Amino acid sequence: MRKTGLLVYRTLYGAIGAMIAMNAITSIVHAEETPLEADYKAGSLAYQGDDWFSAIPPLRRAATAGHLPSMEMLAMILNRAAETTESMEWYHKAAEAGSLEGAYWLGVLLQVEIDAARAAPKTAKPEAAPKSSIPHGPEEALKWLSLAAEKNHPAAMFAMSNVHTMGKLGQPVDYKIALDWLQRSADAGYTPAMKELSKVHAQGLLGLSPNAKEALRWDKAVKEIEQAAINAAKQQAKSNPGTDKKK
Repeated sequence: MRKTGLLVYRTLYGAIGAMIAMNAITSIVHAEETPLEADYKAGSLAYQGDDWFSAIPPLRRAATAGHLPSMEMLAMILNRAAETTESMEWYHKAAEAGSLEGAYWLGVLLQVEIDAARAAPKTAKPEAAPKSSIPHGPEEALKWLSLAAEKNHPAAMFAMSNVHTMGKLGQPVDYKIALDWLQRSADAGYTPAMKELSKVHAQGLLGLSPNAKEALRWDKAVKEIEQAAINAAKQQAKSNPGTDKKK
C-alpha cells in the first residue's frame, strides 16, 4: 500500500467528511428514500459517528450501483484509512461520472504520489506499486486538476496555481498563469487561496509589487469568513446540545 506523503491530507478530509455527512443526512431526511439513498444515509451516519467499518459496506453497495455521492464519500473514507489505491479508483469513477470533487481529489492524490516518489532517497529500494486499474503519472494528474479548475472548482484552481508557481506536473514556472488561478480561487472564497493572495500582495510575489492595502483587504476577508464559521459552529452546538459530550 502506498502511504508515503498522503497523510498530510487526512486532517483536511476529516473536516470535509463531517460536512459531507451532515449534508447527506439533511438532504434526504425529509424525502422518500430510495434504496441507494438509504445506503448513502446509513454510511453517512456511521461515518459521522466515527464508525468507518460500518460506513463502508452500505456506501460500497450504493457506489457500485452508480450513486455518485456514495462514490465520493467512499473514496474519501478509504483515503483516510490509507487505502489509497482503492480510494483513487473510486475517485476516478466519480470523476468520469462528472464529479468535480472526484476529479480534484484524484489529481491531488496522483500529484502527491509523484512528489513522494521523487522525494524518496535514490538509494532506497523502490516500493512495489499496488495493482491499479487507472492511469498514473504527471499527465493524468494535470488532466484531472485542470478539468476541475476549468469548471471553477475553488480548491482545484488553487492547486493549479501551485502547479505553475512551482513548475510541477511537467509545466513550466509561469507566475502570470499562477497568479490568475490564485486570483480566481480567492475570488471564489477559498480561504487557503485568500491567505496566499494576501501574502503575495504583502511580500510582492509572483511578479507583483508589494501592496499593503490589498494584503490587508484579503486578510480581513479571511478573518470575516473564519469568524462566520466559528459563529455557525456555536449556533450548531446550541441547536444540538450534548453532541460534543461523547465519552
